[in-house]
Amino acid sequence: MSVRAHWGLLALSLTAMIAAGPAHVLADQPVLSKEEFAARAGAAAPALRQINCTVKPLRVVELAAPSQGTVAKVHVRPGDQVKVGDLLVELDTTILKAELNVAKARAADLTELNAAKVRRDGLAIKEARLAKASAQRAVSVSQHDAAVLDLALAEAEITQVEQALALAALEVERTKTILDSMQLRSPVAGVVGENLIDPGEAAGQEPVATLYVNQPLRVEAFVPSALISSFAAQDRFDAAIGTPVAQHSLSLDYISPVADLASNTISVFFLLSADSVLPGSKCQIDLAAARVQE
Repeated sequence: MSVRAHWGLLALSLTAMIAAGPAHVLADQPVLSKEEFAARAGAAAPALRQINCTVKPLRVVELAAPSQGTVAKVHVRPGDQVKVGDLLVELDTTILKAELNVAKARAADLTELNAAKVRRDGLAIKEARLAKASAQRAVSVSQHDAAVLDLALAEAEITQVEQALALAALEVERTKTILDSMQLRSPVAGVVGENLIDPGEAAGQEPVATLYVNQPLRVEAFVPSALISSFAAQDRFDAAIGTPVAQHSLSLDYISPVADLASNTISVFFLLSADSVLPGSKCQIDLAAARVQE
């Protein structure tokens, strides 16, 4: 047999195998109906029974200094429980106290005011005498007019000194307000975090303290988008939290209006009142009542 004839027979054999192969494979595998395929797919994917969640502080407050300065004292430590109004940090107030003393001295100094009043009173007497003399034609009218002008200038000087004293009094109050703001107090009831400034450090743009509001706590659950309707319709929400695991009742707060496309989940937020639970704890919420939407 020639080489050409050999290759021709081989090509015919391959063509026959290709034609018969798919028919043979399909003959061994039965075709499933839509209902059978859905049933087998449901059996292969077990129903989801629990939703993962995390426990977070209700609020995180980063306390900032009202102005730049050096920290003089820190009255708390990380982990301390604080109430509203508790003193946390004091900034150095040496320069401000000196400015306050200067402002008080200016506000209390009546020397210039008293001198202006004495000049005014003297010019008033002079103007009265010249007015009488002018009426008797003993002095010229221009002399009397000059006395009137001097008296008016003296009155204006008194007004100017009084305004300066009023501004000095306002400066005293302004400096007192700034001094009070150098004492940084807690705006919330919570726990002091680790991000706490130390004495001697400069207070500026960075927070001087971080406060965590843990009563109540916030629980975030990551619910698959397909389960959100049935999940939200549940009458009760219980979470398994901590080690050893303990059951805690949750109160529904709100549902995020935006889904996470990467995980195809929607965040659902709850409130949890439990002194024994710490932020950062992992938890799971029972999904027994939830079903995938048809």
